[in-house]
Amino acid sequence: MPPTGLNSGEDLRGRKLPKAGTGYDRAEVDAFIARAAANLDGRGSMTSTEIRNTRFSTTSGLLGKGYQVQAVDTLLDDLEQELRFRGR
Repeated sequence: MPPTGLNSGEDLRGRKLPKAGTGYDRAEVDAFIARAAANLDGRGSMTSTEIRNTRFSTTSGLLGKGYQVQAVDTLLDDLEQELRFRGR
């Protein structure tokens, strides 16, 4: 598997996710990204399997309280691929 460009936590935090009224709960996604970023920087033991099994609550009609589902799912796919590339 090729690397994804997620070489560090800074790379992960730098990915901007589009906001949406109906989507994944922003607070949950932000907390997950913070933990995953620390993992990319060598502080943690997150695995690709953990990424694949990650689920978030959804928001419904709350303006700007969610992230677009497809954008978050794409980010999770990239993160899972990066951890597989690293042998985790």
